[in-house]
Amino acid sequence: FAPGLSANGRILVVVTVLREGDTALSVWDIAAAEEIGRLVTGNVADLVAPGPHGRFMAVGDGDRLVRLWSVRDGRLIGEYEHSAKPTGIGFDASGRWLMTQDAAFGFRVWPVSGTPRPVVSRRGSSAWTADTSGNWLLLGSLDRGCELGGLVTGRPRGPGFAHGVPAPPKAPEDDVPRA
Repeated sequence: FAPGLSANGRILVVVTVLREGDTALSVWDIAAAEEIGRLVTGNVADLVAPGPHGRFMAVGDGDRLVRLWSVRDGRLIGEYEHSAKPTGIGFDASGRWLMTQDAAFGFRVWPVSGTPRPVVSRRGSSAWTADTSGNWLLLGSLDRGCELGGLVTGRPRGPGFAHGVPAPPKAPEDDVPRA
């Protein structure tokens, strides 16, 4: 387990070992230097991502699910199923969108409130990287290039931006000087 820090640097999640021997994920407001929530997990989570405002925490604990929890009362908000074990989770800066990536190179963006269906779902043969700004999502992978799209609609805006194709290797006869 690695501690989780929100994208804005305000919320921190760490593992706490309780007297009973169970483990818990403790959520801290860094500026106030106080614990604002605790989720008893019983086992150590593989992945954790706090929302930027300390309301939600996403947890991946080794199965094919990412679970979204309320920090305030420890209530399960939703479960987000993947085709393979999740390898990355995080929120956008507003805390309205949860982004997940799995071991089968699937990438999804889920609304935090509403139905647990992804608004963006992509699959590739390499890992994805994502960046958000307002209602925009910039998504890219080595094999699929980059695309700019709307977080709300999930639709790309215009054609994708290609990385380009590597030059093919030269044939042996191309290396021979011509007279």
